[in-house]
Amino acid sequence: MPDPLVVIVGTSRPLVDAVEAALRPIATVLREDDTAGVMRRLGDGWADAVIVVDDDAGSAGLDACRAIRSESDVPVIVVSSRDSEFDAVLALELGADDFVPARDASALIAGRCQLVLRRCAPSAWLGSDVARPIVAGDLIVDPAACTVTRDGRTMTLPPREVAVLRILVAAGGRVVPVAELVEQAWAGRRARSSDTLEFVIRSLRAKIEQDPSSPTRIVNVRSLGYKYVRHEASGRPTG
Repeated sequence: MPDPLVVIVGTSRPLVDAVEAALRPIATVLREDDTAGVMRRLGDGWADAVIVVDDDAGSAGLDACRAIRSESDVPVIVVSSRDSEFDAVLALELGADDFVPARDASALIAGRCQLVLRRCAPSAWLGSDVARPIVAGDLIVDPAACTVTRDGRTMTLPPREVAVLRILVAAGGRVVPVAELVEQAWAGRRARSSDTLEFVIRSLRAKIEQDPSSPTRIVNVRSLGYKYVRHEASGRPTG
């Protein structure tokens, strides 16, 4: 199972360095200097969690928390130099899943973050068969590696896209209702809207369809949901 991928956003280099060092043993860490960078990561579907590092300089950290929550349900943890009860309550009201004072020992920061990360690791939305590749004609979905192989060509996909594709392929040609697909792929966590699923579907089609504008693999059945149509090595659908 790949490590969860955590994005840290903040401009206080010493504090960001300390948080990154605490997380390295339990996660793959990427750093962004501003909220725009984090939003790009979320749009790509890669971030399993976001750590907002908030220092004494002002409200930039909480503004980042507000912006992230307005667009995504990704877990957000605030690590802050400002450790009053008021600051903690404000961060939680803005949508943070946890608030960790920066003065806490690194081991405690890592432990608190790990509690949240357990809820958003890939296994949380891929189910108990997460390590088992699924083969459907010329397509192989490997959830553990976050890869999809189509007709011999292997691509690395964001975990959420792998989750959605795995569910569709595992259905064996059955139409999966939108509500069921969202419930399984988001493991009970709330997707922001049906547009979130449609974005994932569009991205998947761009990667695995011969012609994304006329899909023959991920097919929309109007008013019902989506189904995956198996293709053999010839590229022809078989059902």
